[in-house]
Amino acid sequence: MSRLRQSNGDDYPAAAEKHMQDSGALLAGGRYDGAAYLAGYVVECALKTLIQLQLKEGQVRHHHDLSRLDQDLNRLAAQASSPAGKFYLGARASLRASTILNGWSPEQRYRSPGISAADAARWHREAADAYGRIIGELALAGKI
Repeated sequence: MSRLRQSNGDDYPAAAEKHMQDSGALLAGGRYDGAAYLAGYVVECALKTLIQLQLKEGQVRHHHDLSRLDQDLNRLAAQASSPAGKFYLGARASLRASTILNGWSPEQRYRSPGISAADAARWHREAADAYGRIIGELALAGKI
């Protein structure tokens, strides 16, 4: 549990950690669809963690569109007083170059055939990078 756990039980940093571990386990087990699916949730939870640092509880949008979350965060990070700004700027370059940001959606769980092993591995790496640059750095800074 993180210090950002909300009264409704949502805890984006803790969820990101859980999904990162599960994505890795599924990838290692050859379950590429599940690994890629959870990798997307890692990025979603990391972005929502940064948004939550800027907004009051309950103001984080409950959607799963990574591109929209990225845009929302970009607007918030541009504010001079944004506590999330420096953490987002550190992760932004790698997120912009990632394929997960524009390729992932929760609807992929219904697609057949599923994601390739190579794409699942790439998304897992991208999620691990976002996790480290956002959740890891926030933890080191004592923010979560």
